Amino acid sequence: MSNYKRVLKHLNKEELAAQKVELGVVQDFNKVASRLTSGNKSLNSAAQKFVDDLSNFGKLRNKLDQSFGRAETFANQIEDDVKLIQKIADEIAQKSKELGVQPKDLGIDVNVVNIIDDIEDTIATIRRNSNDAKKIINVI
Repeated sequence: MSNYKRVLKHLNKEELAAQKVELGVVQDFNKVASRLTSGNKSLNSAAQKFVDDLSNFGKLRNKLDQSFGRAETFANQIEDDVKLIQKIADEIAQKSKELGVQPKDLGIDVNVVNIIDDIEDTIATIRRNSNDAKKIINVI
């Protein structure tokens, strides 16, 4: 005789039905508990990744702030020198005109013109990107 028939012999059918329902609820509980256990591991892993990424973002934000600050400081300093050399070049042009000679014949470094163009392009790039950099730096 099977176990099921032995149980039926000792219990009435209503009690058995109630026990089957209770067993189903326990199985449902255990399924959800299992999902929660594995879900907790996934949640902890995702939370740790988030915290790590946030920390890395903070470090990157600080690095961006420092490099942007250095670039902006250098741009301001060299921009002053560009203005100064342009003023001196104007004086040289005026004096050489008075003397009737070409400025290039006075021994000045004419290659500086190319350097000034490059400097002005670089400063323009820094200024163009400054608003984006400031938005990123001030996110937090």
